[in-house]
Amino acid sequence: MEFIARLRRLWQYRGFRRLLVVRIAAQIADGVTQMGMVSFALFSPQQQASGWAVAGVLAVTLLPFSIVGPFTGVLLDRWPRQRMVMVTESVRLAVCLAIAAVIWATAHGSVGGTVATYILVLVALSFNRFLLSGLGAGLADVVPEKAYLDASSVMPMLGPIGLVSGGIIAGIIRLAIGSSDPVHVAHANAIIFCAAALCCCATVAFNSRIGRLELGPIMDGGYKRPESGGPGQILRGLGQGYAYLRKQSPVTQGLWAISIEHGMYGVVMTCMIIAYRNYFHSASDPNSAIVDIGIWSLASGIGFAASGIVAPSIAHRIGIRKAVMVLLAASAVIQAVPGSIFVRPMLVLAALISGVCIQSIKVCADALTQIYVEDEYRGRVFALYDMLNNVTLVLGALVAAVIAPARGLSLPVFLGVAAVLAIEWAVFTLLSRGWANDPRAAGAALEPRAS
Repeated sequence: MEFIARLRRLWQYRGFRRLLVVRIAAQIADGVTQMGMVSFALFSPQQQASGWAVAGVLAVTLLPFSIVGPFTGVLLDRWPRQRMVMVTESVRLAVCLAIAAVIWATAHGSVGGTVATYILVLVALSFNRFLLSGLGAGLADVVPEKAYLDASSVMPMLGPIGLVSGGIIAGIIRLAIGSSDPVHVAHANAIIFCAAALCCCATVAFNSRIGRLELGPIMDGGYKRPESGGPGQILRGLGQGYAYLRKQSPVTQGLWAISIEHGMYGVVMTCMIIAYRNYFHSASDPNSAIVDIGIWSLASGIGFAASGIVAPSIAHRIGIRKAVMVLLAASAVIQAVPGSIFVRPMLVLAALISGVCIQSIKVCADALTQIYVEDEYRGRVFALYDMLNNVTLVLGALVAAVIAPARGLSLPVFLGVAAVLAIEWAVFTLLSRGWANDPRAAGAALEPRAS
């Protein structure tokens, strides 16, 4: 299999092996944490899912990092990224334990406990986004340039496997311990966050095997000790990073392509959560809804994982630009049929194929960032990358909250998403003509095939 051949070639690099293990462990922890938040906020017996509830959960968990992300990106370009990963994951471990304690102590219900849980989850998931930005920025420091596309395809494939695995772990805990009794559900949610803390502990242990300077930043051929990090220097660093990014049109266009895809995914995901909670199942039966949304999410996750096979196979043959064009067109078509046929098997099939398309576009955007962005700017660019993805996902959920019906499913909404994706394909095709013949964006030139 071609993916196994790529992984075998990458496996020879010790830094890549260690980075990959850290990424998988971190995303298992992230999957457990996210499922714990969803279980707490949307699938408790006393909760009623709505578009505003879903958008609120996404806003609480994603937007804070979107505000501070560009500033933390400056830190990733100034301090050893391995140390930044170690600190952030250690903090997240402590926060997950605190969340578990709060949920357990307020099992009978408390407004203060609910507010404290939201704030702590906000901190935990924001730190995780910072961690993933650091790992993404350090990827180019552990593999040679010719392997950027392959490395960028393997990470987004195995990372979502960790995310889905974490979600499955949390789902099993919730279904095994939780019931219709709110106290039992609260105890199950607390145990879920204890499991997340254990996964964070494993991430710290694996990250300790990576050298202090192995993930960069590397400047002028070696590590450059950072200057003092005053607010003025941080702002100047941000300005320099944005000015640099404006000169790299392939990277900018790739970032916007995947950001819009995430926005439309936010619309569909919000509608599906509402539909499984309020349309396909009774509002008094949250456990059945969890099973069904778990199946839909698993299909989407399998599609994300399959992108590690699909994206490089296409990009090596026709180049990164044409690969993005093909994937954008495919995502528009799939959203129309079967994505707008409101029977559960068709919706699951659409989640699978859309997952392949969305994550494959991300693989291409990641590769463009690794290819075009110098190491001393890469932390800021990856932080901006995460910020755009988070903001557009939340905006998509807000759009769904405004226009989607109370039961979630609407043919005009779903066909409207398909139309937006089709327009995105046309705009990207037009704007990207300027780098159509750039050999750096030709996937076949990045890594020779295994014989």
